[in-house]
Amino acid sequence: MTKPKIYATGNENLSGDFNISYYIIEKDDNFLEWLGTLLKEVLIINDGENQAKFIVKETNDEHENPTGKEIYLKDIRKMIDLHEHYGNKGDGVDLFYGKDRVYVTFRKSKSPCVYLGLNLKDLAKSP
Repeated sequence: MTKPKIYATGNENLSGDFNISYYIIEKDDNFLEWLGTLLKEVLIINDGENQAKFIVKETNDEHENPTGKEIYLKDIRKMIDLHEHYGNKGDGVDLFYGKDRVYVTFRKSKSPCVYLGLNLKDLAKSP
């Protein structure tokens, strides 16, 4: 896994045990792979790697009955002015895609830098 470059970070402690961390990360061809690792290893979303890389659209017949699914590969270059949210049991991440960077808001009941023994520098690199 190629680690994306982090341009800026911030952190805010909310009441209770929640932290909100903010990151501005370089949007490159490896970003969705990195996101999949984050979803799987930090948010414990079992299908996180696939959710990060694919769009699943349910198809319906003329009576709105489900008929199947269409699966599309995400194209990171076309993901501009787009918001995505992923969550698990109250923890979550919101992503706002720009032309060259992604603004990431990460809400975790424990600091994402130490959760499950993971260190943020293991998932990304600073410039």
